[in-house]
Amino acid sequence: MRRRYGLALKLPRPAFGVGNALILPALAVLLCLGVQLALNTPAETSNLNIPLFVLTLSWHACLLAKCTKFVFRLSIHCTGRQT
Repeated sequence: MRRRYGLALKLPRPAFGVGNALILPALAVLLCLGVQLALNTPAETSNLNIPLFVLTLSWHACLLAKCTKFVFRLSIHCTGRQT
């Protein structure tokens, strides 16, 4: 037995509408910006001096754990689920 999902009627739609004409250039601009950032990142970050001290790394790990805990609790609060 075949199941049909969606509309049983085939409604005629335009192949290319106004929404497509607005979205496609925006996606092209985002793609160009992403490519520019990807190609220029190695040149920009080659002169950075990032300290890798043990205290700095442990502080970043604690900060990441606290942010993760906050986001998890916020998602539980927003969906109304209790675990």
